[in-house]
Amino acid sequence: VAERTEEFREQARILDQIHVSVVSTDLNGFVTSWNRGAERQFGYEAEEVIGKHISFVYPEDQYEFLVKEIIEPLQEKGEHETEVIMHRKSGEKFYGLLSLSLQHDEDGNATGMIGYSMDITARKRAEDEVMRHKTALEAANKELEAFSYSVSHDLRAPLRSIDGFSALLYDDYNELLNDEGKMHLQRIRQNAQRMATLIDDLLQLSRVTRHVFHKEPTNLSLLAEDVVQKYKYEQPDREITINIDKNMKVDADAGLMRIALDNLISNAWKYTSKTRGASIMFHKVNHNGSSAYCIEDNGVGFDMRYVHKLFGAFQRLHTPEEFSGNGIGLATVSRIINRHGGKIWAEGEINEGAKFYFTINNNH
Repeated sequence: VAERTEEFREQARILDQIHVSVVSTDLNGFVTSWNRGAERQFGYEAEEVIGKHISFVYPEDQYEFLVKEIIEPLQEKGEHETEVIMHRKSGEKFYGLLSLSLQHDEDGNATGMIGYSMDITARKRAEDEVMRHKTALEAANKELEAFSYSVSHDLRAPLRSIDGFSALLYDDYNELLNDEGKMHLQRIRQNAQRMATLIDDLLQLSRVTRHVFHKEPTNLSLLAEDVVQKYKYEQPDREITINIDKNMKVDADAGLMRIALDNLISNAWKYTSKTRGASIMFHKVNHNGSSAYCIEDNGVGFDMRYVHKLFGAFQRLHTPEEFSGNGIGLATVSRIINRHGGKIWAEGEINEGAKFYFTINNNH
C-alpha cells in the first residue's frame, strides 16, 4: 500500500510540474483532480474546485456546445479533441485546445474523464489575422482580375479602331493628304500601337502577381539560351557575342524565371544595339558567401545616381526616341525575384555597360 501510495504521489508531482492543464472528473462531470497547470490557466486553486461541476470553466453560452461537441463525442468514441472557448476566474475568455479521454477500471468499465487543455489564444489570433489578410488579398486579386479584364477588352477595342481607321485613311485617302497630314496619321497609329504594347506589359505585370507559384528544379542556362535564340531569329544579321555559363540550376518557378530572363536579356540586347563589338554575359557569381546571377552587357549603361528608379513601373533612363520601351520590364523582373525570396540590384556606368544581379532562395 505504501509503495502504491508513493507511486500516486509521484504521478501527482509530475502532473503538477507540467504547464498543461490536467483535470479529471467523474462520469457526471464533477472535478476529482486539478493540477498546478490548471491553477495557472484558470486562476482557481484546487481546493476551490474539487467537487464542483466542470461546466464552471465554460461561459454559459457554451453549455450547448459542451454537450453536443465535447461530452457526446467523448462518450461515443472514448476520446475526443476540439477547440473550445473557456474562461478564467477573472472572467477573461480564452481559446483552449482540449483533449479528452475516458478513464477505465481494470474490468474496462468507464470510471471518469480526464482532460488536457492548452491556452491557444495567441495562435487563434494569429490565424484570424492571417485569414483577414487572406480575405483582403483575395478581394484585391478579384479587383485586379476585373481591372485586367477591363484593360484587356475594353481598352483594346477602341485602340484597334483608332489604328484600323487611321490605316484606312492613310491607304484610301493618301493622295488627298499632304505630307503633314500623312505624318499626323502615322503618329496616331504609332501611339495607338505603343498603347497596345503598354497594355500587354501591364497585363504581364499583373499576371506575375497573380500567378500560382510552382517551384521546381530549373536550369537558368537553358532558359537564357532559349531566350537568346528568339532574339537571334528576329535579328539574324545582328553581330553580338553571347556567353552563358552552363548548368546554372535553381529551385524556382520556371515560367516566371523565363519572363524575368527574357526582360533582362531583352534590355541587354536593346542597349547594346548601338555598340560595336556588343557582348552579353550571363554567369554565376559569389555574393556574400552565396550564389548570385549576373547578366551584364557593354552597352550604353546608365548613371548610378538614378539606379533607384530602375525597378519602378514606368521609370525610364532613356527617351523613347533613343530606345523603345515602356519602363515595365524591370518592375516585372523585380516582382518575380521578390516572389522567389531573392533580391535584385544593378551596377552601371554611362557608355560602359550595365550589370544586373539577382539571387534566389534554395539555389544550388
